Amino acid sequence: MAVSLTANFTVRLTGGTCKEMENMKPITMRVLGFGDVNITVVPVCDCGCESEVTVNSPDCGNGLYNESCGVCSCPEDQRTYLGVCCNQTAGVESCRNPSTNDVCSNWGVCECGVCECTVDEALGVRYWGKHCECNNANCPTNQEGIVCSGPSRGVCDCGECRCLENYNGTACECQDDGGECRNAEGEICSGNGRCDCNCVCEEGYEGKYCQVCKLVKCKNICDRSVKCLQCKNNEEEGCEKCNNIISANVPPPLSLSAYKIDTFTAKRCPATDANDCDYYYWVAQKSDGSLTTIHIEDIKDCPEDIDYLPIILAIIFGMLVLGILLLLLWKLYANYRDRKEYQRFLQERNKQLWGQAESPLFKPAVTKYENPQYQPTLDKRASDNETR
Repeated sequence: MAVSLTANFTVRLTGGTCKEMENMKPITMRVLGFGDVNITVVPVCDCGCESEVTVNSPDCGNGLYNESCGVCSCPEDQRTYLGVCCNQTAGVESCRNPSTNDVCSNWGVCECGVCECTVDEALGVRYWGKHCECNNANCPTNQEGIVCSGPSRGVCDCGECRCLENYNGTACECQDDGGECRNAEGEICSGNGRCDCNCVCEEGYEGKYCQVCKLVKCKNICDRSVKCLQCKNNEEEGCEKCNNIISANVPPPLSLSAYKIDTFTAKRCPATDANDCDYYYWVAQKSDGSLTTIHIEDIKDCPEDIDYLPIILAIIFGMLVLGILLLLLWKLYANYRDRKEYQRFLQERNKQLWGQAESPLFKPAVTKYENPQYQPTLDKRASDNETR
């Protein structure tokens, strides 16, 4: 460290009374890299404010006592607490916990009617409340005996757990997303129950994740294992959890009754992949009810490819022929209907009973008018007579 730089050190000393520290010798401290450092401690026993006295201070017993240096000058049989003079036993009754009748619930000291609660720094326990009735340790615990399931899940507040986000339950032991009920594959209660903080198994199942099947009427082992295969075949999201339980393909065994996986007798189950190919796989159930890895047979029975062009052409030709037939039927029906209407017309005309006389309401389209002032000539009259 350079000479021009300044080093700061913090030293905490606990002194005694002023009389004990009057003749106190200098303290020698050895600091690595600096050598010995002598510290001289000079106790200050006189605050310098004793001469400033407030007589009958309103802050000391409502004016009954004097105040000096912020402290009330209480009588010898009394003491000062928060600026108030009180008897040694004053206010004890107000410090009693009404439920237990204990002063400050045995977790504090009654000072002038007010509880001064204890703080256990070694155990990290803190007490508070009017009667020191609250603490951060007396709360529900989970199955491992941890208060509020630990600080990462909740905080103990006066006998009740205040759970953090995404956690619930009396001891914050439950997760909102059902995480306490998910097995190693991420499935809630192994598909054999419902999650109510913990798994509530269907009849015939038991275990933390309802993974153990005990009754004959339990679901078939093929039904339990085919979910992962379907997930992988359909390329759904979240199928990564199935990778660790599906092994490489294996040839079909010669004996279908003696095939074992991890020393457990396996069962042969049918399945269908995304290409509609039928195949078989092997899976076994362990003694704890969980499933072993899945062995898939490498032989598949897939449907033959279909040539769709002839089918499409046949459908088009059939629709064309059907259209032509419908047109012919419609034409025949229209011709039949027209002939029938014409015959009906002829029959109605032959039934007419009225004559061929002229209607009295008929008026000719041409009207002849003569001028009364017109006087034809002799030649015209002669011509008219000849015409007549």
